[in-house]
Amino acid sequence: LQEQERYGEALDLLRRLPPGQRTGAEARLLESALLLHTGDVAGASRAARQLSASAAAAARAHYILALCHEHEQNWEMAMAEHQ
Repeated sequence: LQEQERYGEALDLLRRLPPGQRTGAEARLLESALLLHTGDVAGASRAARQLSASAAAAARAHYILALCHEHEQNWEMAMAEHQ
């Protein structure tokens, strides 16, 4: 669904997964990316911020945070997250 740019459907499907399958770092990263693609920048930022402390997902979480800041045209914060 994501590859077909059907982001809302992908997000709905992800949210219907059993709790144990949607709480891992990969699922949370996917959720934050899908939220960003559906225009929920605040939700994407929240999800990515929760993951940024996780060593396994930190780099990708910071990338999504940078994209959120870019969407808001907050270039200084976007640059900081990219770094």
